[in-house]
Amino acid sequence: MKKPLILVFLFFVLAPAFLLKAQEPSVKEVLDKVTHFYKNKNSYRIEMTFSMLRGLSGNKVTEIYDGTLEKNGDYIRTVFLESEVHKFRNGQVTVDDKKRTIIFSDLVTDHSSPAEVASLLNYFKKSQLTDGGEKKWICELVAVQNTFSQLPYGKVVLHIDKNNFSVLKQVLYFSTLVPFQDENSGGTVNDYGRLAIEMKHDFDGQVQKRSLKEFIIKETNQNLQLTGQYRSYQLIDQRK
Repeated sequence: MKKPLILVFLFFVLAPAFLLKAQEPSVKEVLDKVTHFYKNKNSYRIEMTFSMLRGLSGNKVTEIYDGTLEKNGDYIRTVFLESEVHKFRNGQVTVDDKKRTIIFSDLVTDHSSPAEVASLLNYFKKSQLTDGGEKKWICELVAVQNTFSQLPYGKVVLHIDKNNFSVLKQVLYFSTLVPFQDENSGGTVNDYGRLAIEMKHDFDGQVQKRSLKEFIIKETNQNLQLTGQYRSYQLIDQRK
């Protein structure tokens, strides 16, 4: 009778683990909830820290820089390096104060969600969701080789908050070799690299909402005219 008793014991010990595994959401379900979260939040501010790392593993950081992303209704502002991108319902403006240029383009993507992570499944054919503990899911997406020309990343790893489905961290693995400064020669050397982005959310602060006419106005003949403090900037029209 020992064998049946052992089997019964193993069933009661292992059954909860099997049931828990069966109840885990799919990658698509989690990514859809991420997109839903950002679309339905009317206002937020995200402080981002970008760390460039050399190699596919390890902690060798070569560059660190900061950025911000803000949303207020249908307006989104992103500050990254020397560029400032303003997304409106009817267009996108990219301001470079150092070069004194403004690029205007028609908005071709859904501007309501900064992550747009659900659309990643169109490029990444392999996906895996793992339990990162009590607080987060870890979603790994791997691209097939024939999509490398459409997307610069061969793999993306997302750390997603289990409570509200915000993105805590992204790790982007470049699909091609990238140049790094060689510590010995002072020149450059090509190697694999990845970009880690830490994201801290603020849902309580006020986000200033700007309008397109603060930058550009459309004349009756559909020509664009820079306005206000940007009158002396160079306008680059990238409308389709």
